[in-house]
Amino acid sequence: FRGRQFDCYRRQSDGFAHKDERLTPQFLLRPFLDELVKQDNVRSAVPRDSGDDDASNTSDGSEEDRSFIDAILTSCMDDIEAAASISAFDEMAWGSRMLAASDSQALLQPNVELASWVLDQLLSKGCTCILKGSTFQRISSFLMSANMPVKEVCMKLLWRIVVGWRIGLDTEANPTSGLPTKEEMNAMVFDHIPIGRLKRIGSQRAAEERRQDRAFMSSYTQVITQLVIGVEDLLAHIRSLETNEEEVKE
Repeated sequence: FRGRQFDCYRRQSDGFAHKDERLTPQFLLRPFLDELVKQDNVRSAVPRDSGDDDASNTSDGSEEDRSFIDAILTSCMDDIEAAASISAFDEMAWGSRMLAASDSQALLQPNVELASWVLDQLLSKGCTCILKGSTFQRISSFLMSANMPVKEVCMKLLWRIVVGWRIGLDTEANPTSGLPTKEEMNAMVFDHIPIGRLKRIGSQRAAEERRQDRAFMSSYTQVITQLVIGVEDLLAHIRSLETNEEEVKE
């Protein structure tokens, strides 16, 4: 599952690919993902889209549905990992490149844009498989990539996971959801997120962009700031919960 099997572009006699909006992966996959997650019946603490009227109307999903969601997640992660680790893609402008390509051309490279969109949709629909510790650790390993657009995608995903964890600490956890405990969250954040380095880079970039009289910070600087704030808020909340537990015991 990578979206590459869909005929998203129609070939014309002049030899150029023209995009057919009715056949884009987003158009084809959105209703499919909506129905799949409804059947999967996974409830998480991730904030859902305000327009998602069907979020509460879920039914029990089968093991096959859950396995297929896991397969979608694995495929998306494989694409992002390839973009992050293969040196041939170090200079690729993911998110800004020309997406019109033949099927054979698309099969030769990962599809970071589609993978990012699919993961964002699953997070918005409350798919807890993305909130598991193993997913967090795998995405955090991609921060070592030399490609800035890939790191931006990964930091945004990590921020959304951290926000989901933070809100999940205040809700009744589903024992089958596979979400990490607050002790595991604390350990994974310290082990896998270079928070001090990110704070320094974010501050340096923000100062430089202010010197350039920019009206808004770049998206890269914004996502660094979001991740730093999200991590610090999660850690502060964990400390608060631990303090409350100690007071109760006393």
